[in-house]
Formats: sequence, C-alpha cells, structure tokens
Amino acid sequence: MFAPKKVFRRWQRSVNIKIRRHATRAALAASAVPALVMARGNRIDEVPEIPLVVPNTVEALEKTKDAVKLLKEIGCYSDVQKCIDTKHIRAGKGKRRNRKFNTRKGPILMVSKKCEAAKAFRNLCGVDVMKVDSMNLLKLCPGGHVGRMIIWTEDAFKALNDVYRMKTPRQVDSKRVINSEEVQAILRKKLPSKKRIVKRSPSNRNPALKAEKKAARKAHAYNTAENLKDPKRRSAKVAAKRAAKKTWTARVTGKEDRKGNVPTKTPKGTKSVAKKPVAKGKAKK
Repeated sequence: MFAPKKVFRRWQRSVNIKIRRHATRAALAASAVPALVMARGNRIDEVPEIPLVVPNTVEALEKTKDAVKLLKEIGCYSDVQKCIDTKHIRAGKGKRRNRKFNTRKGPILMVSKKCEAAKAFRNLCGVDVMKVDSMNLLKLCPGGHVGRMIIWTEDAFKALNDVYRMKTPRQVDSKRVINSEEVQAILRKKLPSKKRIVKRSPSNRNPALKAEKKAARKAHAYNTAENLKDPKRRSAKVAAKRAAKKTWTARVTGKEDRKGNVPTKTPKGTKSVAKKPVAKGKAKK
C-alpha cells in the first residue's frame, strides 16, 4: 500500500527449542576457546585465563567506578575502551527512534541471580549483564558471530552444568540381551535355511541366444521369399485371402452367420411361429 503507517515486515522467526538450545551450547563452547574470542575482536591480551571466573562478591557491586576497577584488575577494560572509542552516531532515521548511538559489543557478565551488579555495569559502553538461567542467544553471539568474552561468577559457573546439561541416553548392550538365557528360552528354534533358486533368463544361460534368434529370423524370411517364387503356392495364397475377405463380407452384411449357414427369410407381414417340441412316444393328430 502507499505510505503505510506501519512496517509490515516479519522480523522474528520461530525456531525449534532443541535448535535454540544447541545454538546456545555452541555459543558457550566457543566463548571458552581463546582463538575464537580473539577472532571475534575481543581484546584479551591481559586476561589471565579463559573461561574467566570471578568471586561472587562481584554480584554485590553497586557503583560504576567499582565495576571499572574490577575490569581493570582482570584485564578486560581494554575491550571496554575499544567499545567507547568506536561509539558513533547512527546514520539514518534510527537516531530519532531511541537508538542514536551505535557501538560495538564488549564483555558480558554472567551472574547466578538478579543482583545489584546490573546497576554497576549498565553505564559501561558495550557491557551486558545476564542471568545464567535465562540466557539470550542474541547477546551471546551478536550478529551471528560466536566467541564473545564472558565473565563468570562462581555460582553462575557451577549452575551452568545443571542448566545446560546434555542428557546422554544410556548405552544398552543389545548383543548381551539377545544372547541371554531368558530371551533365548522364549525364542523359537531356528528354521533350516532354504536355498533360494534364482530363475535366470535364457540369455544368461546361452550367450549365443541373441545371434541364434537373428539367424532364425533371416532363415524364415528367406524361406518365405522362396515359397512366393512358386506360382502355385502364390496363387493359392491369393485365393485364400480372397476367400477370407468374401466370408468376412458375408458375415458383416448378414448373408451368413458365424457358422457359415444362410439364414431363412420370412415373408413380409407374417410372424415366425416357433414349433412346439413333440414328445417322444406320442402320435400326431
């Protein structure tokens, strides 16, 4: 339509829950590989180890200056400084729709519960805070790029195994179950094997069958041609064709029946009366 008041576009897509969980596990696994974290653009030169786990006291921080001090101690503030340096005004009408600035994504703090750390880290450019039991896949791998730097608290890192634990099915030894005495006692006895007879075409048994058929066709054509050279046989064949044609014409026109008999005609205006059968042993009156 012309000049619509709404953007009629379906931005979201419904994805199966197993696929979402698989993607979340892949993003978490990629965040523990230093090569993938560096390839995404995070600056982790001063980070002591990956995955990085900090004490639970971080969840109690309320001031932004305390959060900055913590990031400098663990070597993650250079990544935050990169986000601050890349902050710029967005091009287009998006700057009038509550998203004026465009920045890169830095580290993300993973906590175990709702705490005051969100207030301390929300003013830092490119830093997000997320609970371990409600992870957002779009924040774990923004733009579809895995390997975002994650700062874990102790309780959050311990709870990770319970939240996203893979339930592997128990492996069953099928051979041991089948060969057990309990199962074998119920099963029927094994029937003797029957030999399967495979019917093969004559061409498989006689490799020269194709050549023999061709020679037979040639001999038949030659004999037919030789027979037609005899004038008596030729005239007899022509006479047989004419007789067959004459018979077919008589049947079509009604002059003869299928047995070759000529049907009797009744005069016009009279009805044919069927004769009653006479019983044997009685004289006619």
